[in-house]
Amino acid sequence: MTLAAKMEDTFEILKQFGEKLLHEIQVIIPDVSGKTLKSIRYEIDKDGNVLTIYGAGHIGTLEEGRGATKKSGPGDLIPALQAWIESKGVRGKDGKLLSPYAIAANMHKYGNTLHRMKTGRGPVNHAANPIGLAQVLNQDRIDTFKDVFARQYLNSVKSEILKDLR
Repeated sequence: MTLAAKMEDTFEILKQFGEKLLHEIQVIIPDVSGKTLKSIRYEIDKDGNVLTIYGAGHIGTLEEGRGATKKSGPGDLIPALQAWIESKGVRGKDGKLLSPYAIAANMHKYGNTLHRMKTGRGPVNHAANPIGLAQVLNQDRIDTFKDVFARQYLNSVKSEILKDLR
């Protein structure tokens, strides 16, 4: 097997690992508007050696929560909350859909429920759970993949060298 063939194998292995991670991440991402889900993708560099996972910048909020507002943002919180309220049918005690402005005001003051649960700061009206991204993407999993891949690659190269020496 040539070095070029080994590189193709590397690309294919990274592609399979990327597809597996992509699927596992997509399964845990809540589907409200579909934007976050569609933002998840992976790329393998042109040399076929580096796998990178990409996603919307706010995915960390689904895992860690969102703290109180420190400065004004781009103003996309109200439309995002409105979409969430409508998709989930979130209603107040009066049976009406909640106001995204009231939720935003509370979030600006205290952060979201997940953040308040993790920090113990501010009121918590219901339980919130992290999406579990750390179960899919973590250093142990990456290190295990690298170790297994490196071991198999090294054994394959050794085998090819020994064949050439015979």
